[in-house]
Amino acid sequence: MQDNSVDPVNVADETVHRPQIETSYASPVHIKAAAYLYSIHTPAVEKARVLELGCGAGDNILPFVLAYEKSQAVGIDLDDALISQGQHALRTMSVPNLQLATAGIDELLNSDLGEFDYIIIHGYFSTINNAMRSALLEWVKLHLTPKGIACLAWSTYPGYKVAEVLQDALQLHSSLAQTPAEQLDSACAMLTFMSLGLAAKNTLSEPMRELVKHAETSSDLALSLRYLQGLNEPCYLLDFHVMAVGAGFAYVGDLLPHTEIAGYYGGDVEKLHNAICPGDNKLLGQQYLDFAVGRSHRFSLLVPERRATEILPTPDLARLTHFHWVGSFQRCN
Repeated sequence: MQDNSVDPVNVADETVHRPQIETSYASPVHIKAAAYLYSIHTPAVEKARVLELGCGAGDNILPFVLAYEKSQAVGIDLDDALISQGQHALRTMSVPNLQLATAGIDELLNSDLGEFDYIIIHGYFSTINNAMRSALLEWVKLHLTPKGIACLAWSTYPGYKVAEVLQDALQLHSSLAQTPAEQLDSACAMLTFMSLGLAAKNTLSEPMRELVKHAETSSDLALSLRYLQGLNEPCYLLDFHVMAVGAGFAYVGDLLPHTEIAGYYGGDVEKLHNAICPGDNKLLGQQYLDFAVGRSHRFSLLVPERRATEILPTPDLARLTHFHWVGSFQRCN
């Protein structure tokens, strides 16, 4: 696997590379804490081996490797420009325990990088179809330590159906483009229209503007993968669970555990959710909750299937008392 390979996605060389939006909470430390709320113990982070797929320039994993000098991390991304940017920063800072490389998913699936305690999948590697996602999960299973944990970002129904409307609009307006650069220009023009030109009575206007805002801050490669090339394939949680089980995983919960608690969304949601959902079916209960809140994205925690009996159905908030807390606060006058 080369450090600077040719970008496998059909994006013009003159594409402007805007910084990728990072998921700052996708750190091994956060993953370990989130998993613990579901009663899953994961390897100590101090000497952990970490793989981050969709690492961008490495901004997300860099604070971790700086804090834990005995850890080892590998970051892989499709975007050669971001990887080059990250490699330059690592050389400047002298960070020996983080390696960054460019690779497409086919190259990754044919590689053997050894085993990792934490495997984080987001960014470009989350914008893939279900066949690729299934193959990626099988690869992850082979490269995860027995007590390791995988963390996968993916688009979910029902909420992502709104994004599919935006995808249809961008693909329509860019359909006559002759080059990738023209296609991106047309897509950006349609983003402006979808941001400013929606009727006040359009019931999709509010969620659509949020999607447009996110798309406008994405890199050109991310915009192309997610909306123009049609590679991103959402599914319902129940279908994702079938896929995960087929790859040899057990579903733990979400990297943001509070999003799996009905009470987080209000008393009425919790009351009706408890009334309609079978109490002993974790996945069905979460699927009902996704319908209730219109969830569009999940960041799912997965462990080898032999650990399924260790997993709690919902986060145990009493375990929060076992944590050490730190924060930055300012007095309000």
